Amino acid sequence: MKFTVADLLDHLSLDSPVETGVLAKILKLSNTSEKQDLELAIDSLLKLGIIEKASEDGLLRSSNESLLDARLRCSSKGFCFAIRDDGGDDIYIRDHQLNHAWNGDRVMVRITREGGRRRSPEGGVQCILERSTRSLLAQVERQDEQMLAAPLDDRMLTTIMLPEQASAHLSGDPPENVVEVSIDRYPVAQHPAEGHVVRP
Repeated sequence: MKFTVADLLDHLSLDSPVETGVLAKILKLSNTSEKQDLELAIDSLLKLGIIEKASEDGLLRSSNESLLDARLRCSSKGFCFAIRDDGGDDIYIRDHQLNHAWNGDRVMVRITREGGRRRSPEGGVQCILERSTRSLLAQVERQDEQMLAAPLDDRMLTTIMLPEQASAHLSGDPPENVVEVSIDRYPVAQHPAEGHVVRP
């Protein structure tokens, strides 16, 4: 996509509706494919309650106070916290509530349980606003006839599917199986992340 969800939301306000056509011009979307991406993003954000329709074609950012902007920070032990932009308490995100968000991503979080005396509030990622990782260092592995990249950064709680050509990095003396991987597709629904090797 030519734009991120964060770009789209930056151009919407709480009180002045913006038409879809105007939004497409602001985001410099010229061809049909890019405009379809915008329609898809708008439909998804409407369903999540992150934006709302003010008029027939006018869009507003929702004033839902239970949705907070944050940046995701994960530890190598699998604990993830959303660091709030407004400086409030960090929000603990359980692994099944990450919704494919990765360490460093800007996300929108909904609080599901308020914090107690010694407990952080808990929440779930509702929407990924902006991805922070475009490429990463990883080790090439073969698992069940599938080539995978396992990130060297153990805060990245994911693997990335690679094309079969990546098997070339498993041979040699010594094998050059540590590579830089560029992300071609982020994980969505049941589909895993995909990428390709840029260089050993």
